[in-house]
Parts: sequence; structure tokens; C-alpha cells
Amino acid sequence: MNTRLRLPHAPLMGVTALLVSGSAFSTPVCYQVGTDTATLGQRLIIDVVKEGKLANADKKETFPTKQTTYSADGKYVVFNPANLTDSPLMSPITGGVIVSAGKSTAGTQSVGSQAGLMVNNVKFFGCSSSTGVCNFQVPFDYECISSDVSPTPTSWTCNQFINTLKADATGAINKVSVNVQLTQVPNTGACRIFWNTETPNPPTPQSAGVRAQISLEEGLPAWLQGQKDLLPGYAEMPKQ
Repeated sequence: MNTRLRLPHAPLMGVTALLVSGSAFSTPVCYQVGTDTATLGQRLIIDVVKEGKLANADKKETFPTKQTTYSADGKYVVFNPANLTDSPLMSPITGGVIVSAGKSTAGTQSVGSQAGLMVNNVKFFGCSSSTGVCNFQVPFDYECISSDVSPTPTSWTCNQFINTLKADATGAINKVSVNVQLTQVPNTGACRIFWNTETPNPPTPQSAGVRAQISLEEGLPAWLQGQKDLLPGYAEMPKQ
């Protein structure tokens, strides 16, 4: 007679789910974008979670490394260093990281990490009745590399793919690339900024087919008015 104790399936499933969810780690980190000036600061904060493996090490292969993927979600903030509460701008970030660790094959760059991040801007700053120009921010991207075998290295070397500051009369927006350095800093101060409107307006169709949330300021914050060319993803388009 088999007298082994049988536990109900439901609790075991619950314990298994708990163990699986607990095995994934989360690492929120904050990066300074480039070098802060006296008037404009930028931070990129991402929460990195392990997703799975792309490849296992095999000495017979051309690239004998362990490759692991991570999701990276967070926020991007632009702020006035003189006053962190002075109408900062914030947008969500989505993306991913791939880390390759192991023995590097001679003549290759097969060890390190690579990130692809998108800043999902949804800000519309209104159209000028006098000039007929509409000001807004659109999504821009970071393509980053590091020799560190970590999903959150101390620094990233990135291409920041942004939009030209002036769109032509056809409404075309051309991508340009700027090299920037992301340097990990303590997750305090400006990294903790959260921006939202008190009474968000629903999405409204705007000029040239742009659908965006209207900012309550109906324009850039006062501290940013004279330096809009420094604002990544900022574009001006003739009113259609």
C-alpha cells in the first residue's frame, strides 16, 4: 500500500509561481545624459529585468558566449538644475538589453552589452497664431554599447537618434545622430522627478496628423524657452 503523502496541486502551483517570479531580478538605475549645463539637465532611469537566454556557450561555435536578454523600461527627464520642480519634462522609456559573456573570439567584439531604448514623447506645445508654427516633441532613440558584461554598466556609449530641429514645409522630419555618454549616478534627486498634468486633456488631432496630449502650458516651460534647440526630440512644423 502506497502511504506517501500527496499535497494538493493548487498550493504546489502557487509555490512554483512564486519561485519563478522571484527568480527574475529587477535593477533600477539612473544615468546622467552627457554633461549637464547650468540651464539644462537630463536623466535616463531604467528598470532592467532578465527575460531569457539567446545562446549558450559552446567552444565549437564561432561566438562561444552566453547571450542573455533583458527588458528595460523607465523614464527620461529634462529638468532645470537650478530648480528641480520648475516644470520638468518627462517621458516613458521602453527597450531592451543584450549581454554577451564568456570567452571572446580573436578578432571579434563578441563580449559586452548592447542596449536599444526609445523615449516615447507625447508632448504637444501648441501652435503659434502669429508664426503658424507648431512645437512638439516626438519619439527618439538611443543605441548604446559597453564592454562591460552587465545589463546596467557604469557607462554606455550611445548614438542618440533625434529629429532635426526644423521640419520643412512638407512636414518631413529627418533623423540625425548625436554621440552621447550615459554615466550611472545615484538614484536620487533629479532621478526621482515625476511630471504629470493635473487635468490631462484627451488626445486631440493636431496639425500634420500629429496626435498628442496638449500640455497645459501651451508652450515650453519658461526656463526652457530660450534653449529649445537643446531639447532632444523637439521639432517645429508649419501649421497645416
